[in-house]
Amino acid sequence: MAFKFDEDRNKSATKVYWTLSEYAQDVITSDWDEFDKQQSIPTDTRYSERYNKTFQNYCKYAFCSRSPEISEKITSENISAVCSLQFSIIKETYLSETGDKQNYKFSKKTKDMIIEMSDGNYLTEIYEGEKKYARYFRAVLEEYARLPKFKREKFLYIDKFEKIEKQLNKDYEKTKPIIVNTYSSGYDGKLKRSRFIVYPYKLKPGRSLLHYYLVGMGRKMGEDGKFEPFTLRLTNIESVDLSVPLDEKTLSGRDLRVSKVTELDKRLDRVDVPYINSAPHDCIRVKFSDNGLALLHRIMHNRPDYEKDKDDDHIRIFKCTELEIINYLHAFGGDAVVLGPELIRNKMKEFYEKARNAYK
Repeated sequence: MAFKFDEDRNKSATKVYWTLSEYAQDVITSDWDEFDKQQSIPTDTRYSERYNKTFQNYCKYAFCSRSPEISEKITSENISAVCSLQFSIIKETYLSETGDKQNYKFSKKTKDMIIEMSDGNYLTEIYEGEKKYARYFRAVLEEYARLPKFKREKFLYIDKFEKIEKQLNKDYEKTKPIIVNTYSSGYDGKLKRSRFIVYPYKLKPGRSLLHYYLVGMGRKMGEDGKFEPFTLRLTNIESVDLSVPLDEKTLSGRDLRVSKVTELDKRLDRVDVPYINSAPHDCIRVKFSDNGLALLHRIMHNRPDYEKDKDDDHIRIFKCTELEIINYLHAFGGDAVVLGPELIRNKMKEFYEKARNAYK
């Protein structure tokens, strides 16, 4: 890692050149590629804007921002002074042997960034006499890149996360309903939007630690259906409204306290967060081939809980939701056969028949 400090006294600006690790660059680029795709933002979004936003959303939470010299400066009043600084990719030129100007090409490992500070007083005060600007900025982004995926996702969507978090109440019967506007991409690539009334209960990551989910009791707006256990991935939330129309049916505090919290907690104990929208089955019987049993021990990602059948060494009994077992068994092909319930067996059969027909 290299740092270069260049003060232009005539323009009273400070330029700081620095280098991020290849790992951090890859993580931040991957996160923002996914974010831009989810938000339907053109993929040519300036990379410098991505680093700016990452730093702005995370710097006040970063461990390196809590050092004695910095923590006293990082407050809600003056954090904007840091956030006003801008990153940009260096595009320098150099003279070739023939005297022609050419673009300087950085390898992926040595891609440098530049921070132009029109007012460097804030960080000069923190590191007076040492000018460790680059080390601080680099430390914040390197620390961000090493967070688990669901925590990084939180900071990409920090505004939505904090807005929902403020509506959570330890006393669930006092929880106010919110309107959640959602969007998702269909198979045709077009965005599909929906609106739900939700009593938020928790913001909780799934077992894979990839995504945060809003958990609560919810139903679609404009429908007379019951409020049911509800979960929605944070990345699929477009916006949150705090005022619910008076003509929409809502729940009483007693309804929330007596039955709903118990029902939510029971489902969260039994199934992974993404699957609590549907009730779990107590006995899903699946017969595995010898190869299927080997795969069962190897494929641990999103594997539901199971136990052995007492009478047949090749049968396993799963306690999970329909969608959970179907998603898991797709990788097994003919090495796993659902024996029951009949509804799940038929859905698996339909899935494989469609796959076979596609090859005719």
